[in-house]
Amino acid sequence: MEQKKVCVLFLFRYKVVRKLSDICVLVVHNITQSKVVVDTFTIARSVWLAGLGELHGTSTAGEIASTQCQVMSSPQLISSADTFCLFTEEPCEPNVDLCLIIDSSGSIRYNNPANGSHDNWHLQLEFLSNFVKTFTISSHASRIGAVLFSEQVNLMFALNTFNNKNNITDAILNIPYLGGSTNTPEAMRVARTQCFNPNNGDRKFAQNVAILITDGIPFPTNRRQPAIEEARRLQDAGVRMISIGITHAVDLNFLKEISSPPQSLGTDFFTVPNFPSLQDFIPELHNASVTGLCATEEGM
Repeated sequence: MEQKKVCVLFLFRYKVVRKLSDICVLVVHNITQSKVVVDTFTIARSVWLAGLGELHGTSTAGEIASTQCQVMSSPQLISSADTFCLFTEEPCEPNVDLCLIIDSSGSIRYNNPANGSHDNWHLQLEFLSNFVKTFTISSHASRIGAVLFSEQVNLMFALNTFNNKNNITDAILNIPYLGGSTNTPEAMRVARTQCFNPNNGDRKFAQNVAILITDGIPFPTNRRQPAIEEARRLQDAGVRMISIGITHAVDLNFLKEISSPPQSLGTDFFTVPNFPSLQDFIPELHNASVTGLCATEEGM
C-alpha cells in the first residue's frame, strides 16, 4: 500500500483545512482564540486532528469533523512551524475482476409471496446493484461482469463492457428474468471461459472473484456433481469462489463444496433466510470479496 505525503499550510491567525486524495488534515492550534476555516472540510475519509478543545466556546473539534469523517488522534502536535508534513496511508482500492453468476430459474418467482408484497427477482437485482456500488470501478481498480443462468446461460456483460458504476448498476437492474431449470455447471463453465477471459477484460494483476447467487440446487439433480467439478476448475484457474444461498431450500453442503478453501460459513459461502434480507448482507459480502487483497497489494 502506497504512503502519501500530506503537507498542510499552518497560518498564525487562521487555521486551514486542505484536502488531498480524500485525506484531510485539520490544523487546530490556540483554537480558543483563533478562527478555524472549515469550508473545504466536507468529504474526507479520515481526519488527523492536531490539538483538541472548544471552538468559540460551543463546538468541539470532534463536532467540526462531520459524520463522514473518522476522527483519530494526531501522530504529532503542531508547533510554531509555518508548515508541517506527515505520512498517512491511502484507502485500499483492491484490484478485483468480479463475475456475478446469477440464478434466474423458475423457483425464484414461483416462491413470490402470495400477497404480492414484493418480487423476489427484483429484490435480487436491487441487491446486486447496491453491492456493485461498494466497489470503485475503473481499469485501475475493479471491473465487473455478469453471467445469467436458468436452463440457458448467457454472458450478460463482460468485465470490460463498462467502466462506469452507473452503467453497471443500470445493466443489472435491466437483466431479464428467464425462468426454467437450473443449469449451474454450465453457468460456472461460461464464467470460467468467457467472463474470466483476457479478450473480455480479465487482467493478470487483478484478483478474480466469482460470486454465485442461487435460491436452490442444480436441477435436474444429476447436475450437482458436474457443478462441483466446474467450481473446482474455476478455483484451479485462480478464481476465488463465493457462493450465496437464499431461503432454506438451498443445499448447505453444496454451497460449501463449490466455495473456495477454507470453505467457511460466513466467509466463503453464505446463507440468507429470504430475499428481503439480502440488503442487510451487502457489507459482509463486500468484505468477503476483498479479504486479504489489501495486504497482498501492500507487499507487491
